[in-house]
Amino acid sequence: MTFRTEALIPSIYTINALVDGNHVVQLAREAMWREVSVNQPTGRSRSYLVLESLEGEKIAVATRTIPVPEGVDRLLVFSDSIEMPSEGSNWDLSTRPTRWAFPKALNVSVEASEESAWRTQSVVQSWVDAFLYREERTDGNGTVHPGLRPPQVGALHASLGHWRASSKPATVVMPTGTGKTETMLALLVAQRIQRLLVLVPSDALREQIGSKFVTLGWLKKLGVVGSEALFPVVGFLKAMPRDAEALQRILERCNVVVATMSIAANSRASHRATLARWATHLFIDEAHHVSAATWTAFRDEFGEKPVLQFTATPFRTDGKLVDGKVVFNYPLRRAQAEGYFRPISFRPVVEYNSERADDRIMEEAVSVLQADLAANRDHVLMARVHSISRAEAIHRIYSEHAPDLRPLIVHSRQTTVAKQAKPNPPYTYFDALELAELLGISVQAVFLRVRPWPRGATWLQTAS
Repeated sequence: MTFRTEALIPSIYTINALVDGNHVVQLAREAMWREVSVNQPTGRSRSYLVLESLEGEKIAVATRTIPVPEGVDRLLVFSDSIEMPSEGSNWDLSTRPTRWAFPKALNVSVEASEESAWRTQSVVQSWVDAFLYREERTDGNGTVHPGLRPPQVGALHASLGHWRASSKPATVVMPTGTGKTETMLALLVAQRIQRLLVLVPSDALREQIGSKFVTLGWLKKLGVVGSEALFPVVGFLKAMPRDAEALQRILERCNVVVATMSIAANSRASHRATLARWATHLFIDEAHHVSAATWTAFRDEFGEKPVLQFTATPFRTDGKLVDGKVVFNYPLRRAQAEGYFRPISFRPVVEYNSERADDRIMEEAVSVLQADLAANRDHVLMARVHSISRAEAIHRIYSEHAPDLRPLIVHSRQTTVAKQAKPNPPYTYFDALELAELLGISVQAVFLRVRPWPRGATWLQTAS
């Protein structure tokens, strides 16, 4: 059996390891669609297929662990052990649980410090002359040429300019949706930052921001970072090790470490000192969530090292100004004028029976989403609720009445296995998403939110 098809090959990792209980990863190649020739070997063994790309790479795909077939470059095993895809199947292999059985990702938890230092330095060296100051532009024919957006370019130059003239902490203010995270990534590569510590306010944002650093976000796709630039080694600091030596083992294997402020600032003095000695730069995301006392005490550990705070508002949640000189402030009015925000369509749902309110909201929301999908709009439905129990209740309603939309529930208490079994936004493997808390996900197509009304009526908001 031989046929040609397009297959989405899952991401390949150079490093995928736990170091003292914390995840350290380095991406070798992002998931990508490839035209392949699919061949089933003849003879006794028919337990695998061989996918050969136009570039000559051969990947064996099996439903169980097998010896590595002769002549193949990689072996991909389906973890769910179901039947092999055929000519008419969906060849988006990222929608199924898989693992690369050969070659295996490196386990850096057991390698020598010198080898880790060489690897992380090689990453930084690959960034020399790899960054292009390419700005998005539209020509006279209306064709959009991809690149960094104006607010990202402004924040990038303002931050680099500040670092040339001052060692004091600085703040970058960019409204939600204008690209704060891509600006961080651009600074990492453009400045060739040796060791970066990124602090975020929540576990969910640690996963989201950390995943962006793993892939360098959109920078390679936009041509802002060259294809030869290596991906950084990223550590997700989820639990502080017992002693500073164990923390150092994690840090020295990484180019970037992402942690929550609570883990970093509330750790032992020896741990805080270790973090400050290791990092050459410190980024704070969503800086308006950081209290003055927590932030000041931790910032003092960094001395004269570059510290950059990112926020959508210069005011903290306690109403006071975020510390640090504001070096760039992109006005909300300008963001609106340049199309970073879309008009909101208000759709009232009148239902005075509280027991029927959730069902009525679901009916209207699904109706709007189905109309958008029928119009070939790649939209997503999101319901944000106040607790995990409410999320589970809402999820049951959508699952019962709209199973074809494959409702998905996401919250911070799910196990790692449960989260990994689900695709990450903004990919379109699902159409409905229920959130138990704000996870920092930017939904650009459809946003649906349930809001209480003092008189008992129900609101539904959509943006497209």
